[in-house]
Amino acid sequence: MRAFTDGSASEAVRDGGGGVYIEWPDNSSSKMSVPTGKYSTNYKAEAEALQEAAKVLVNSEATLHAKVVLLTVHQSLMHSTELSAQKSTP
Repeated sequence: MRAFTDGSASEAVRDGGGGVYIEWPDNSSSKMSVPTGKYSTNYKAEAEALQEAAKVLVNSEATLHAKVVLLTVHQSLMHSTELSAQKSTP
């Protein structure tokens, strides 16, 4: 199972939005748009798209026994996610 995310904003600072594309184990797919507001950045748009993908996957029974791969183009976003996970682990 794979979830692809992307996000952007006009001139990198306004009118942002993200997108999510999920490939499910039964070979179906889902697409979602995630508006992030008039005052947004590329990073915020990508982060909110990734958050939406995670929320959908966590709430789906299809992911109970499936390996999930999250794919994003923003390396800095994945780095900050890793740091957050390290801080929350005792």
